[in-house]
Parts: sequence; structure tokens; C-alpha cells
Amino acid sequence: MEKHLDIGKSIIRKFYKYTEENHLDDETQFFPSIKVIITGVIEAYNNKDKKEKIKNELEQYTKEQYIKIWIRQSKRNRESVDVEEVKKEAKSAFEKRYNKK
Repeated sequence: MEKHLDIGKSIIRKFYKYTEENHLDDETQFFPSIKVIITGVIEAYNNKDKKEKIKNELEQYTKEQYIKIWIRQSKRNRESVDVEEVKKEAKSAFEKRYNKK
């Protein structure tokens, strides 16, 4: 299971880097793609009991990375940043967009 998590996190990190460099749109490009990545990692794992754990950990990791990038971009674009408020904004945006059908 750890191997799948490590591979999944590595792919997610690389995809975030690609997303930042190429300015992918969250709604139409980033979130649909990240869901495919997570689903692909989960499907590659044979143990059905562990699939949900892998899914949850990769989704949590993705959210943490999203929040970090949101904070970093906010600091670049604003003179003053309330980090806790920005975290709330980022978390809300992530959950809204990730859970969108």
C-alpha cells in the first residue's frame, strides 16, 4: 500500500508543478485530471479493503497541496494576507470543486 501512496503522491506533485507552470483552469482541467490520477492509482491496487484508505490519503494530500499553492499565490498577489482566512478560502474552494459531479 505504501508504494501506491508514494507513487500517487509523486504523480500529484508533478501534476501540481505542471498545473502551476501551465496555468490550468481548476474547473475544466485541474480537478477532472486529478480525479483521474487518484482513480488510476486506486484501481492499480488489488486489495479492495485498502482502496478506500489510499483514496482518502491521496485526496487529503491533494487538498493540502492545493491549500499550500493557494496561500503562496495569495502572498504573491496581495499586500497583506491573513493565512488562516486564506486557508479557509482554499479549503472551501477545494471541497466545492473536488466534490462537484
